[in-house]
Amino acid sequence: MKHLIKVIVIMASFFALTFVLIKMTGILSIEQIKDWLLQAKELSPYYVGSIVVLLLFSDLFIAIPTLTVITLSGYFLGFQYGAIASFIGLILAGVTGYGLSAVFGENIFKFLLKKEKY
Repeated sequence: MKHLIKVIVIMASFFALTFVLIKMTGILSIEQIKDWLLQAKELSPYYVGSIVVLLLFSDLFIAIPTLTVITLSGYFLGFQYGAIASFIGLILAGVTGYGLSAVFGENIFKFLLKKEKY
């Protein structure tokens, strides 16, 4: 149990650090996400849906306010299309995360725990 808690703390710290860095540098903010969706809304719903899917997929690697993206997708695309775009983005991130953990998970686990017995 001690090793599991150690891995959870390390990974949570890593994702919290990415969120803090993104917030401090201003690379990505809720206002920017809203502006992107507003600009894309003027073009086509396909662009808004694509941005939503891309943002939700990128949440696998960096911390993004997922619930805000899903809420804004419903606001800009409507319930049905917002739900579809959100569902595709979340499923894509989930399947990719599962695949990455199946392939690289044991090596990452060993790296995080170094030479400790587990």
